[in-house]
Amino acid sequence: MPRSFIISVPGKLFISGEWAVLEPENPAIVVAVKKRIFAKITNSQDKKIHLSLKNYNLKNLKAEFKKGHLHFLKKLKPEEEKLLIFARKAIEVGLRYLGKWKPFRIELWAKNKEKIGFGFSAASSVAIIAALLKFNKEKLEKEKIFKLASLSHFFAQGKLGSGADIVASVYGGYLACHGINVNWLKKQVKKERDMRKIVEMPWPNFYVEKLNLPKELKLLVGWTGRPSSTPELIKKIKSWQKKAPKAYKKIISDISRTTKKMILSLREKNKKQILNLIKENEKYLKELSKKSGTEIVTEKLKILSEIAERFGGAGKIAGAGGGDCGICLVSSQKRADKIKKEWRKNGIIPLKIKIDHSGVGLSS
Repeated sequence: MPRSFIISVPGKLFISGEWAVLEPENPAIVVAVKKRIFAKITNSQDKKIHLSLKNYNLKNLKAEFKKGHLHFLKKLKPEEEKLLIFARKAIEVGLRYLGKWKPFRIELWAKNKEKIGFGFSAASSVAIIAALLKFNKEKLEKEKIFKLASLSHFFAQGKLGSGADIVASVYGGYLACHGINVNWLKKQVKKERDMRKIVEMPWPNFYVEKLNLPKELKLLVGWTGRPSSTPELIKKIKSWQKKAPKAYKKIISDISRTTKKMILSLREKNKKQILNLIKENEKYLKELSKKSGTEIVTEKLKILSEIAERFGGAGKIAGAGGGDCGICLVSSQKRADKIKKEWRKNGIIPLKIKIDHSGVGLSS
């Protein structure tokens, strides 16, 4: 009997703690947004794996899974390899975890066509993992999905990343979390071939906490019109870290401290303090951008936050930077409208964003 499921997964935005969360025990605050990724999984009649990425016009790519790796049956172009890396690693990790699995066809797509940084790679990793688990009659346990998707994302990014965007896509809503301990994970992967054992063991510093934004505050999102590459930015910052470890440590500690204060302020619904801490976080991100010589805070992202502040809000980048989106928190609709109007004048596109509280799940 044919089996068919559609999994859907929200996108993400960073509220606080980007860059610092790459170091163990440093927190981040993320939010899931209704910019969903969809994964449809069905039976494969020819016993091969079939993969389609609709948004990139990659259709019905046949593959075989051998010795822990996915091998495509046609030679791929370098740009196709790059586009497929996150889906490929998610399938490899998922099948290694399952051990026994049924041949499948999987299609992945997003309804928003803009190449906007809502964590497409993380959300697609989560969608594929959840689809494979459901298709093979495993329970959709959120911690299990988080660990498997974090592992696949970790491999796809060259053993880099925090897992914070995975948290948003799995759990939904506003969340505080710690980043994955990359050094610990590298050791586990090196000594343990059994993916199931890695997933079942407790992960150090694993922490996810649901939070809520005070009702008086509105979240605005502005698109700069320029996509960015998180893995490339991470490599540049890690290179600078080696050259200037003290300066790196100081800025990362400042961002982490600010984020810890923000978590407390969100728990206490301290609106004024939240706005001040967004500004403080942005100040440290600008410092990181300047001192590292890495374009994290681009000119448009700088303008975005300056406009937000001019009209009584607080703005900053929302993620790794280098383009993509910025956010603003503001306390009235009147001020929000003024900020959006001014953003448009400066070539920044206000996006319609709704918070997604449900996280990963079956799509009806």
